[in-house]
Amino acid sequence: MDMRTVFILLLGIAATRVYAEVVIAVDECYSCTDSDSNLDCRQNVEQCDENQLCQTVIEKDNDKIKISKRCADIEECGVNYLDNHRYCAYGTVKESCTYCCAEELCNDELPCYHEVFDGCGPWSGWSSCYECTRDRTRTCGEASKSKSGSKSGSRARRDEDENEDIRIVDAERMISRVKRGSKSGEYDDVQTDNCCENSCYTCAFVISNPLDTTQITNDLNGCTLETCSSDEGLCQTEAVYLDGELTITKGCASSDTCNAYESSEQCPSLVENDAEASYIALQLINENIQCSLCCDNGDGDDGVTCNSGIVPPPQYTRVCSGAFISAGSFLATVTMSVFVRVFVI
Repeated sequence: MDMRTVFILLLGIAATRVYAEVVIAVDECYSCTDSDSNLDCRQNVEQCDENQLCQTVIEKDNDKIKISKRCADIEECGVNYLDNHRYCAYGTVKESCTYCCAEELCNDELPCYHEVFDGCGPWSGWSSCYECTRDRTRTCGEASKSKSGSKSGSRARRDEDENEDIRIVDAERMISRVKRGSKSGEYDDVQTDNCCENSCYTCAFVISNPLDTTQITNDLNGCTLETCSSDEGLCQTEAVYLDGELTITKGCASSDTCNAYESSEQCPSLVENDAEASYIALQLINENIQCSLCCDNGDGDDGVTCNSGIVPPPQYTRVCSGAFISAGSFLATVTMSVFVRVFVI
């Protein structure tokens, strides 16, 4: 048996394992074209042809994001997905990001919160809180424009040789620009935050009619802003659907509390805004499920407390939906499709 045959068989085995776990074809997907709102995309459903998946495409339109959803052929969807810029995994759109999933109407939510590329790579996650200080980094400059450039967010990079270290301290935030020794023009932005000072809205109220925006607004206005303890660096919104009512509970939370909460499978992982939250609540109001959404206020420079609304805005949660297939699964799925067509048919 020659090496080419062995290689083909190995690909076939790997693809078959994924193929057995992933439903290759779907019947219906949400559909929209160049929409500004994910809620608008939830209003239209289209029937899919044989061997199609649900696709979501996020495109850059000047300084805005446009959303398109539809049924798409497996090979087309897989190729476009694998061609994504690496920043798509962090929610940063340089040109476009394509995502596909293989369950009925699975492209309802956005896979991640997306921002337009502004010359800098995506922010890393916040570091652990140490002596009331934490930081995060992103790579800016020429290297951030390259598809094959190094990933941002590595704290080890700041230990490299530098030609120049410029630090600007502005009240509670410090932005540090570190010029690199190379000629690439690449530098790090470092954001520093006092992680022992966190405030969240605290309250509890019941929603019986998700369309009664006046009552919901009054309930939200009744929430009070409270200072959290030093170990409660997050804000939590708990939503419990039971007997035709939605109970909202807000407050401070630690990372351990948020990680330990077991949300039901039907819970949305990413909600665009309160309008979409009301739409989802209307669909789930008669279910018996419990959901939790935790958010991080960040450095607080924008003056927003992230749990002020029905749900926290997605830019404060950074949650990515598990409904969308990983690159490895897509590669194996597309390989399986090609393998079957070439060597079986």
